[in-house]
Amino acid sequence: MNLQRKSVNFQCKTVNLRGENQAVTGVVIHDNVITGNRNGLDINNSNGHTVRNNVIDFNRTGLIYRNQTDYHTVVENFITNNWTVGILFLDASGGTNSPVQSALHSTFSNNNISANWYGQIVDRQTGGSLPAPAATNYKNFIGNWYGTTTTVVSTTNSEGSGGLFRRLPPRLGSLPFTGCRARRRDS
Repeated sequence: MNLQRKSVNFQCKTVNLRGENQAVTGVVIHDNVITGNRNGLDINNSNGHTVRNNVIDFNRTGLIYRNQTDYHTVVENFITNNWTVGILFLDASGGTNSPVQSALHSTFSNNNISANWYGQIVDRQTGGSLPAPAATNYKNFIGNWYGTTTTVVSTTNSEGSGGLFRRLPPRLGSLPFTGCRARRRDS
């Protein structure tokens, strides 16, 4: 399956890939501008996809991965200026790892992941009975630009940040953003 603006209308909608029993695999999402949505891409329990050469900008969250999302390739994207986080790995199991929470054998490279309001990457697939991120739930982030040459790593729990994910950043003012739009990059 190939998702591109000329075949799918992304306007005012999040691109959702949800696999029931891992049935949806091999989707290629490429050459799109995905902007003004609650979540740019929401990938849930679905394996083996490629996200390539997109602009994922000015959404509440750029990409969300939850449950088992193994064998993904995310390359040459601009994941920027999102209201909260560029890439978020959620624990949809409450720490029990049932269903499985993983992004095994996934590669995120040559992306610009910068200028997202709260952070560039947040991994909540940790703790409880979940596999350790650096050992058995390794996510390969190599060759990306994070807006600085000095990588900042924090172990602070972003989930309990005093309603952080319910607030709009100051640069958006007090009115909710309603200008949803998506278009091919060459248009």
